[in-house]
Amino acid sequence: MKNILILFGILIFSNCVGQSLTVNPNPFFQRTQVCYTLDVADTITIVIYDRWGQGILTLVSNSPTPAGVYCDSLILDSFEDNVYFLTLKNNQKNLTNIKIIKSASTSIQEKFTEMIFKVYPNPFQHFLRIEFGSETARARLSIIDVFGQSICYSSSVYDTQEIDFSFLSSGIYFLEFQTPIDQKVIKVIKE
Repeated sequence: MKNILILFGILIFSNCVGQSLTVNPNPFFQRTQVCYTLDVADTITIVIYDRWGQGILTLVSNSPTPAGVYCDSLILDSFEDNVYFLTLKNNQKNLTNIKIIKSASTSIQEKFTEMIFKVYPNPFQHFLRIEFGSETARARLSIIDVFGQSICYSSSVYDTQEIDFSFLSSGIYFLEFQTPIDQKVIKVIKE
């Protein structure tokens, strides 16, 4: 059983604007402070996700909360040093995300969240080859035209794949790769 201590302190102001979320210090060793602002009363949920997008700790669950500024001390001494993501979701499904880093030293490597891959040849005629590095798991791939319209997508690309794009007209396209914790966009040209 993990030992987690969450202390809630509330300070309410009448002129708050927007929904915001901060963590200070970040990176942190075992303890940090999470502060969030609501401009109107709302029902909120605050969850910490690991780097694979799995919810590991719920700080607030569907809690009706008046407008104001809230600060919570968060002690994660039993969690491993790693990159985590803190998400504040309100009743209108608006999300505010922030990357938090728990580390014995404050110099944890960004490799935890960096999506590493190669796309070639570029420009291409019919086929594109996509090679993912060992740090990257599966990703969702969307092909987007110059007007921002999604042409098609694949829910799971990984390892090394050669994808047939002969159905596309000649032109410029954007490949958007998404994992639960990262997003990269690459411009490609179909001849």
